[in-house]
Amino acid sequence: MKLGNGLIDIKTNKIMFKLTTQLAFFRFNSTVNQGNFTITWFVLDREDEEEGGRCFTQEELTKFTDYTVKKLNNFPGGKNYSNCSEEDTPYCGLYSMLEDSNLNYPTKFILRQNPKMHSKVADCVDIVLTSTNSDDQHDYDLTFDVIGQIET
Repeated sequence: MKLGNGLIDIKTNKIMFKLTTQLAFFRFNSTVNQGNFTITWFVLDREDEEEGGRCFTQEELTKFTDYTVKKLNNFPGGKNYSNCSEEDTPYCGLYSMLEDSNLNYPTKFILRQNPKMHSKVADCVDIVLTSTNSDDQHDYDLTFDVIGQIET
């Protein structure tokens, strides 16, 4: 159910959110990415072989924001949340998760406890958080996974 620009959770009757952060020091294959990207994050939903985002509840937003604050090397800068609508959410169909040699860089990153790593680029890729020294430092421990979309 929609209300204004935001999405209302029918069960709780509460406004849903998305979170925008910077992302740095991560890898999606063997190459560590140290540059900052502006990413808008959503909760990852799975259905069969497809994955996509849904808006955060207030509780999920608080937990993920707290996680990003603890990991300032990976999530530097401000954290901005805003109301979320269904049209905002990213989608990763089966084909967008397949490796594609024509792609230079993915557009969506998935952060989960047990990432599925690939050697080539796909539109949607799992990431591993790294230290500033390029060592894997992946300790994502939330009970839900997230998907982020690069903002252009």
